[in-house]
Amino acid sequence: MSFYSSLLFVRESRPPVVAVSALSPFLEEAIRLVGTSDENDLLSCSLKYGDRIDSDDSGTEVREYVNDGVFKMQEIEWDDEESFPTCASLIERLQSKQRTLYRAYFSLGSLKDGIIGTLSRDACEENDRWLSLTDLSFRIEPMTTYGLGSTYEASVGWMGFAFSGYGYYYPWTYRDARLKAEQLESVQRLMRWCRETWPVATQAIPSEMKELRSNLREQNLWLYDQLDLPPDWRWYVAESG
Repeated sequence: MSFYSSLLFVRESRPPVVAVSALSPFLEEAIRLVGTSDENDLLSCSLKYGDRIDSDDSGTEVREYVNDGVFKMQEIEWDDEESFPTCASLIERLQSKQRTLYRAYFSLGSLKDGIIGTLSRDACEENDRWLSLTDLSFRIEPMTTYGLGSTYEASVGWMGFAFSGYGYYYPWTYRDARLKAEQLESVQRLMRWCRETWPVATQAIPSEMKELRSNLREQNLWLYDQLDLPPDWRWYVAESG
């Protein structure tokens, strides 16, 4: 069985209206901070246009039922899908697009070696499977957190980065993974960049968000001590296998 894990940095709260061209400087700087721009990496983007990101809560994959109780996951029909040999060619293409987005997925190549090294572990006595988060992506869609061996999942925001790769966290806790990422200067700078570019308005935490976080904590999916932290960009996980 293949296990796949992601460490997600997600913008909580209602999303802004995002034009494709606005993503050009944002993603260029993000790749500079935490990506490699390796010539061997093939970058890509998939775009679905619309007036607002939160016009509905549908994801980029939908269930297509084969017969009663049996379904397969099918990607939505994108308006644009392109691949790019370099970061520069991706950024240049985004600059030319003025339409606003409903959904988007950007595959941004590999993480820097220092990040991969920090977010990887060898097989060990407690877990004979290794973990290595190697890939960088950015998504505009309902961002979902879920853990291995649980049917519980929850939408926690509308846009965010994913550090992803094969394996699963144990014996690390999900909080361990968050703390390991946050100790890296490059990741700290990415966090600041996200908050500067698309800040979350300062506000008291809505009651429904506090209830969601309480449910997440019961599932070990809330990675912080306090439940009443104001809405912001925050870390979550996704783990499957």
